[in-house]
Amino acid sequence: MKKPVSKLDKDGFIYVYSIANGPRASQNSHAYFKIGRTNNPHRRMYQVSNVCKLDPKIIEIFPSFPTDENQKTLSTNLATLKSTLAEIPKCPLSHRVEKLIHLELSSLYKRAGFKCPHCGKTHREWIRINRRKGPDGAPMTDRELWVSCIRPVILKWIKYGVLASVVNRQ
Repeated sequence: MKKPVSKLDKDGFIYVYSIANGPRASQNSHAYFKIGRTNNPHRRMYQVSNVCKLDPKIIEIFPSFPTDENQKTLSTNLATLKSTLAEIPKCPLSHRVEKLIHLELSSLYKRAGFKCPHCGKTHREWIRINRRKGPDGAPMTDRELWVSCIRPVILKWIKYGVLASVVNRQ
């Protein structure tokens, strides 16, 4: 955080997804979330599905995409956003923000990386959260774990990125 901002630290998107089947699919005892950064969510999800042969379920992309005019809900269909992608404001200092998110989350939860049999790379940005009980005594769903454990950390560091980028412009 104290290092000067690098000229290479570009604006981008922070994304979070899970998968239904594969090495990091949710289980009864754990939930898995992949957190990363990209400057092109379309290309990144294509890589995940075609190169790594995973079926990503996008949980959220930050900053949030605009609402769908017909449904008045946030669109998670990347195909409908292709023409407006360049117009969407991005997360400032996304490289640093991603690093800070991973540092905090890895201090709270176990990293659950794995070597991908399809692309050969080690995917380190998976976080494993022990499934805990909710207020009703039932195990928390992936959505509940996302909202209570992961999303607040991401939002905090995105706010930091916005403030740090403003300070560095002065």
